[in-house]
Amino acid sequence: MRKIYLIFLVLFLFVGCSLLKQNTEDTSLAPPNETQQISNLTFEDLPVPSNMKLDRENSFVYETSNYRTGILIYNGNMDAVDVANFYKSEMSKYNWTLVNSLEYKKGSQLIFEKPGWIAVVKIESTWQNSSRLTITIGPKGSQEGSTK
Repeated sequence: MRKIYLIFLVLFLFVGCSLLKQNTEDTSLAPPNETQQISNLTFEDLPVPSNMKLDRENSFVYETSNYRTGILIYNGNMDAVDVANFYKSEMSKYNWTLVNSLEYKKGSQLIFEKPGWIAVVKIESTWQNSSRLTITIGPKGSQEGSTK
């Protein structure tokens, strides 16, 4: 499992580095004082089950005037299978397409995409029908979808 998680981490770092290289050549970047960590840790097109609570301490969203990415972590009293089923049915309502699904003993990982964006939804069973949900979202490969 750690191997798979590391593969996706490397994938996001690779995509991020390629965007960083593109952004350094872009003269329309916002000045450093416009870069900020967002206090509103949500994405309007990313549904979350109502009984999952945001872990603000461990979540992070980064935004400039033309770039937004984040890692959102939630905990809640919801079975991991039910959380996975929620995402399989709800993400399409927000124009996300499921491109890969990996299910394992203590959870699952779902990868969704839409034009210019990618979201990795990792669900882990914690204890007694509780789950930890980690959503990593960001632009995919090109500048096309990297704006808010």
